[in-house]
Amino acid sequence: MAKSNGAAVLTSIEVNYLIYRYLQESGFHHSAFTFAHESQVHRCDIDPNLVPPGALVTYIQKGLQYLEAEANIDESGEVDAEFALLDPLDIMTKDLDELRQLALQKKEKQAERQAAVATRIELDKGAKKPHRRRDKAAAAAALEQEPPNRAASKAAAAAALEQESPNHAASKAAAAAALEQESPNHAASKAAA
Repeated sequence: MAKSNGAAVLTSIEVNYLIYRYLQESGFHHSAFTFAHESQVHRCDIDPNLVPPGALVTYIQKGLQYLEAEANIDESGEVDAEFALLDPLDIMTKDLDELRQLALQKKEKQAERQAAVATRIELDKGAKKPHRRRDKAAAAAALEQEPPNRAASKAAAAAALEQESPNHAASKAAAAAALEQESPNHAASKAAA
């Protein structure tokens, strides 16, 4: 690699060598032979043992990641915590300003999705509470309509209603079962009627 004012710059010879190695490693032996002959890579002074396998692909991927990071830099010069992943095709085909706009759009969509999920969670929490209140009110009204001789059943149903558990269906079932139990006096009054 040539040095230009302290910065490393790839020359066409080095790029050609990386392409030649990529063609060889990918199994394109005829293309690699033809490319080597036309580009004269055999004349370069690069030690093949010093170049790792897959070097061209690695450098290209790192370049794409660099562009992706650069597109996510905000106005203050820092990378936002909400990093937007970009499609490699977009990175290759769009300039930096377009990539920044695309990253901003993706961040806005992500924020909208997160807000929608949070709203949905809040609505789900809010929707569960009124049902419990209605269920409690219905059970309490049913208790008020029962004959007075079922005090034990009423007490059991009231105790079941007092329980606040995450599984509200179990407490509803317990209240319903307690109301369904018939005392001997209630059965006699039912039979007489």
